[in-house]
Amino acid sequence: MRKKDNIVIVGSSSELSEQFVKIICKNQNIYKISSGILVENDSCLQVKDYQDDLAKIITFIQKIENPYIFFFNGYIAENRPHQNPTHDEVRNTIKINFLIPFQITQALLDNNKDVKKYIYISSFAAVKLRYKNFIYGQSKLLLEEFIKNSSIDKFLIIRFGKINTKMSANHKNTIFDMSKEQAANIIEKFYVKKIGTVYPTMLIKVMSIILIFIPKKLLKIFNI
Repeated sequence: MRKKDNIVIVGSSSELSEQFVKIICKNQNIYKISSGILVENDSCLQVKDYQDDLAKIITFIQKIENPYIFFFNGYIAENRPHQNPTHDEVRNTIKINFLIPFQITQALLDNNKDVKKYIYISSFAAVKLRYKNFIYGQSKLLLEEFIKNSSIDKFLIIRFGKINTKMSANHKNTIFDMSKEQAANIIEKFYVKKIGTVYPTMLIKVMSIILIFIPKKLLKIFNI
């Protein structure tokens, strides 16, 4: 029988992470970190602010032997021309999608923490920056570039398309939409076997290649 993995979930109150935990909770050891409501114990850590409580987070993770660390932090507040982000929303987009996972990862590297693999939930938006969600795409791309240029031995970046959750409810449907249940199953399937930057389906991978070659003027005209 395969030994249970130690799974650290950063951003455990997200809809996608909650669905992922439902799938793996019987077979793995789960450790949750969240700014949402948690019953704090040896396997759960509630924080008021991820950046202010960084030392507390690192101390919590240091006690866990050779974990897989999943970053489910995500935030989007732009969908041009229908929704333009406020100054606070721009700051939160950069903070949640880039700064929080970046600072936690860097702190773990600085402390020489043994980590089995870092897993990041990224987005199709990082493939090519577009007017409709420029700040969101930039924040995801910044994180990806940091990961690829860091000293991390093993990492997995999964570039999802639109996942149907409350966060994406006002965004138009696409040909590669998937439910949070489908996305969670893909994460469970990929996290041990896959390394590097991957796409959840061949369709999204092909679309990302096509997107690279479409002129930016056309992307803006058709709001792609």
